[in-house]
Formats: sequence, structure tokens, C-alpha cells
Amino acid sequence: MRDYKRSKIKNKRVRRGRTKKLSKKELLIKGKTVFYGIIFLSSAFLVAFIIWKFAPHTWLDQKFLTVRNVKIIGNKNVSGKEIIGLSEVEEKNFLKIKLPETAQKIAKNPWIKKVDLRRKLPKGICITVEERTPFAYVQLNNLINLVDEEGVIIRIVSETEKKELPVMTGFKKKVSLKPGDRIPFPNLKTGIEILKEIQGNGLIPVSNISTLDVRNDSNPILTLKDLPGQIYLGLGEIGEKIRKLKALYENTRNQTLPPVSYIDLRFRDRVIVMPLGKGDQDKGDSL
Repeated sequence: MRDYKRSKIKNKRVRRGRTKKLSKKELLIKGKTVFYGIIFLSSAFLVAFIIWKFAPHTWLDQKFLTVRNVKIIGNKNVSGKEIIGLSEVEEKNFLKIKLPETAQKIAKNPWIKKVDLRRKLPKGICITVEERTPFAYVQLNNLINLVDEEGVIIRIVSETEKKELPVMTGFKKKVSLKPGDRIPFPNLKTGIEILKEIQGNGLIPVSNISTLDVRNDSNPILTLKDLPGQIYLGLGEIGEKIRKLKALYENTRNQTLPPVSYIDLRFRDRVIVMPLGKGDQDKGDSL
């Protein structure tokens, strides 16, 4: 029997999943390449930032980044043209506009209470404003000031201007104030709270209130356009007192009333009407 020896044949195929090991020299070269690549990218970013930040006439200031559209929302008493003028955003770089600083510029107008600015791509700015709501007039330093419910002066009005809101008086102390300033007197706060309560109850139309004197904040004095004399309010329960006043007005609407010096609402169980010309010793008519 013939014996055949098996011949050993080497498998020259490369096994999958195995990679050729890099030499130390090759690893060093690869590491240097990655290192220099990071340095290059970092330097390029730094140069680009410096150019954007400090070079005023770079490509960032070209026309394709200039603000072209400004939208105004919420304005009634202040014109859009005036708001845009205060903002100073027209023809400015869209990306370089500082929104908080721009909002402060717009808020310098006494009518403006709040401002919100937003960028609108591609080249727009949206300005949303909340205006102050006129609440009353305040006679101060021989001037009539239109104020909101926070006591902020909106504007100064002329003596001849028709006044459809109540006029608060009784502020003797002279202070230097301008539109946009808040009147600092505590009795102004008292007057605002009284007017809010009267208006909130809807018992007296705002247009019918003539003045509110808060010189003595423990006894504010109200005057109405269609009711003679002063009305002593005292402190507290303003709503109930105004209801008594309205009942008196309804009961005497068709009667010819004599001239009245004042109507006293400070008592819980009665209303005192003092005819004009009677002395202080007279307690008046109790109704």
C-alpha cells in the first residue's frame, strides 16, 4: 500500500477583522497631524471672531445684513415713526443690534411702559410696546399732569384742554418732576385707590367725576360735575358711601335743591347735607 504524506499548504488569505499594526513612527506622524489640525481650526476660529468683533468695515457690515424691515406692535398714542427713531435700528447691522439697550432707548418715551424686541429673519426687527393707560390728572406745581394708575407722569396738559378724567388736587409740596417720573407722594396713592374703587363699582361714570382733593388723606373730598357742593368721603367703605350718594341723587333728581355747601358721607347711619351759607355750628340736614 502506497503511503501519501499530507503536504502542508499555508493559508495565504488575510483573516477578516484584523488590521495592520502601525509602527511607532507612523503613530507619531498621525498624532502630529491631528494636533496641527486642531491648532489650525482653533486659529481660524479666533481670527474670524476678532475680525467680526473689532473690524467695523468687514463683510458683516455690508448691505445684505442691514435692517430693512421694522414692525411695530401695540402703539396707539406714540407713532411708529417716533418709536423707530428712538430705537435707532434702521440701516444698522442686523446682528450687532443690542436688544436690551435698544429697548431702554424706546422706553424713554413717557407713554411707553414695556418694550419687547425680537429679530426676525432675514433682516427684520419686531418691536412690541405696551403703552401707559391715562388714569387721572394731577394738579402739581401749578401744572396739570396726566398720570397712569401707578402715578407716572405721561404728559403735561394745558389749562384749556378738555378734561374727561378726574383731577386730583391737594399736593402742596413743590418737587421737580418731568414726564416719565413717578409722583412720590403717599396721598396720591390714597387718591388712586379711591378712584379705582369708585370706577370698579361702576356707580359713578368717570366722566362725571370733577375733582378729588387728597390734601387730608383721612378725609378725601370729591366733587361731581352734576351734583352741587363737596362730598366728604372719610376713610374706608368707599363703595358703600358712593351707593348712599347715588341713592340721594336718585331721590332728589326731580327736585329743585338749594345750593349745597357739602354732603358728608363719613357717618355709617346717615348722610348729612349742609346748605350753602349755614354756619359751622349748624349740623345741616340729616337724610
